[in-house]
Order: sequence, then C-alpha cells, then structure tokens
Amino acid sequence: MDGVDNGDEGDRGLQSLSAAIRSALDEDIDPYAVIGVLIEGVAYAVADRLPRQERADAGAALVRLMQERLKAHGVRQAGT
Repeated sequence: MDGVDNGDEGDRGLQSLSAAIRSALDEDIDPYAVIGVLIEGVAYAVADRLPRQERADAGAALVRLMQERLKAHGVRQAGT
C-alpha cells in the first residue's frame, strides 16, 4: 500500500491470494492454522500498513464486519 495504484496487477494479486486461501482450505490443511495466518495478516495490515489515524476505526470496523459475515453464514454468538 505505497500509494501507487497497481490497477490490474493489484487485482490479479488479490485474486491469486483469494484462490490460494480457498485452495488451502480445500486441501487437507488445518483450518485453524489458515485462520491464524489470516488473522496475523489482518493485524499486520492494520498495524503496519494503514495510516496511524485510521487504525482504531479500521480495527473496529473489521470486528463488526467479521461478526456480520459469520452471522450471514449461520454462526451465532453463544446466548444469541
């Protein structure tokens, strides 16, 4: 995230990353390990790649988004 618009190259990179994650989960790879790697990647992106003044809001938004996506997939918090 160096401020340069990578256009199609960036889109291909994201598509490749998404495909690699799906492929890993389709293989006999421990899903907990995949989740751990993804969480670490998210934490790195927020802490080291976003502007300092946006980190807290971005972190809070990510938590809300994760809750919404899990709910959409039928995963509910205990007691709800």
